[in-house]
Amino acid sequence: MPTQIIFFGSAPFSTIVLQKLIEAKVAVAAVVTKPDKPVGRHLKLTPNPVKVLAQKHNIPVIESLIVIDSHWSSAIGLVAAYGKIIPQTVLDTFGGHIYNIHPSLLPKFRGPSPLQQQILDGVTETGVTVIQLDAQMDHGPIIATARDTIRLDDTTISLGNRLFALGADLILNSQFSIFNQIP
Repeated sequence: MPTQIIFFGSAPFSTIVLQKLIEAKVAVAAVVTKPDKPVGRHLKLTPNPVKVLAQKHNIPVIESLIVIDSHWSSAIGLVAAYGKIIPQTVLDTFGGHIYNIHPSLLPKFRGPSPLQQQILDGVTETGVTVIQLDAQMDHGPIIATARDTIRLDDTTISLGNRLFALGADLILNSQFSIFNQIP
C-alpha cells in the first residue's frame, strides 16, 4: 500500500468509507472536507461528521483545496461524497491517481443526486462505480463496479449507506486495488 492516502469527503456517507479505511489500517495522511457551517437557532459553527471522525483518529484536516500542492504528488486521492468539484489543479497534483466512489452504475445517474434519482425512477438494479477522476463531473475511466439491488423499502439513506460501504469494500478488497495504481 502507498504511504499516503488523502481522503476527500464531507457527507455522512463519507464517514462510512473513512471508517472502513481506518479499520483496515490504511494510512490516511489527511482528510479534505468542507469548512464548519453555522447550525441551529444560534448558528453555532459545527464541524461535519467527516471532520469529527478524522479528529477522533488524529488525522489532519484540510478545509481548503488551496493547500493541496506538490507535497501530495506521491499520494493517492480518494473521493467519497465530497460535494464539490475537484479543480484541475488538484487533479494534476495527484498525477491521475485520484479516484471517486460514485453510488450508481456509471455512466447512468451522473450528477449530485444519483441516489434520489434512482429511487424516483423506480430502478431496481444499481451498484457502485469507482472511477479515476478527470475534469468532467462523474466522468473518467471506470476502475471497478459492484452491483446491488434497490429494495422496496430503501430510502436514499439506506441505499447510500449500503452503496458507500460496498464502494469502500471494493476499494479495499478488489483485485484492481487503487493501492496498486502508484507507479
